[in-house]
Amino acid sequence: MPYFDDLYIVRTPPVTLAQWNALVRRQHDFQLPDLSLDCHITVGDVELDGANVVIWLGHSSGQAVPLQWTARHLYIPGIDGETVTFVHALAAQLDACVVHKVHPMNVVSLAE
Repeated sequence: MPYFDDLYIVRTPPVTLAQWNALVRRQHDFQLPDLSLDCHITVGDVELDGANVVIWLGHSSGQAVPLQWTARHLYIPGIDGETVTFVHALAAQLDACVVHKVHPMNVVSLAE
């Protein structure tokens, strides 16, 4: 079973909700999730509370990629190379950095 690595967009001071919302409004390929039936979004082994989540619909695979704003950072689960490139472009617009957190189950031991 593959485990998802995570990306975080971080900055000091943190990106405010107003700044994030302004960026979201400029993105033509972002959509707010339909939260009418459920307030959680599941991506593989990651479950997100639907609050402050937008969906990126621009992935070439057609996969919907969620991005969640929190008071400390922006969180993007379940990444691949194309998503990494996209997230770096978003971070540049916010004058922020990208942190890639590798899931511990995806670490390959050199001793094997």
